[in-house]
Amino acid sequence: MQEPDTKKIECPIDLFQPQEKKMQAIIQEINASKDINDKAAYANELQKEVDVLLECKSYDEKNLNCKGCQTIAGLRKNVVDIIFKTAKVAGMFNKREGGS
Repeated sequence: MQEPDTKKIECPIDLFQPQEKKMQAIIQEINASKDINDKAAYANELQKEVDVLLECKSYDEKNLNCKGCQTIAGLRKNVVDIIFKTAKVAGMFNKREGGS
């Protein structure tokens, strides 16, 4: 899947780009992690950064930049949810198999 070109989003309150920089750093950590529990810990950090965008008080539904920001934040939230669900399933599997 191709990453969206987030450099084209011009946030009217200059919130998106700093958050995007933080999120990209966390995503790199998630991708580098081999252990699902480590991925889940990073996903928790990512969730906090995503929430900053999703809870933006200056959101303007008529502004395409705002819509793009919210779309990207929503996609990242979906990624966080998938990581959390995978960690939960992995934990259930490990308990059933007698692992850690």
